[in-house]
Amino acid sequence: MGFRAPLKRSVFAPLALARQGPARDRFRAPGRPGTVDAIACQWSADRFDPKYLQVFRALHPAGKNLVIATNVPEPYTREVGGLTVTFTGLEDLAL
Repeated sequence: MGFRAPLKRSVFAPLALARQGPARDRFRAPGRPGTVDAIACQWSADRFDPKYLQVFRALHPAGKNLVIATNVPEPYTREVGGLTVTFTGLEDLAL
C-alpha cells in the first residue's frame, strides 16, 4: 500500500511512491514552479542509497536533492548514482 494523493495537492508526500513497505523517511517539498525538492533523512550519510531518489527523479527530474544526516558536521555536495546530492546535518539545515 502506498501513498496515492496527487503530489501537487500535498505539502509533504512520501518520496518513493512506488516503494513497498512502512518506511516514511523520504519526502518532497514544493519549491520553484516546475521543480520538486527531495529530502531524505538518514542516521548516517554513509548509508544513503540513491535508488529511491533515482526513481523519484525519473518522475520529477527538476529540483534539489537533500540528505539530512546526524553525522554531517559541514554541508557538502557530491554526485551519487548520477544525481547531485547535498548532504547536511540538522544544525545547518536551511530550506
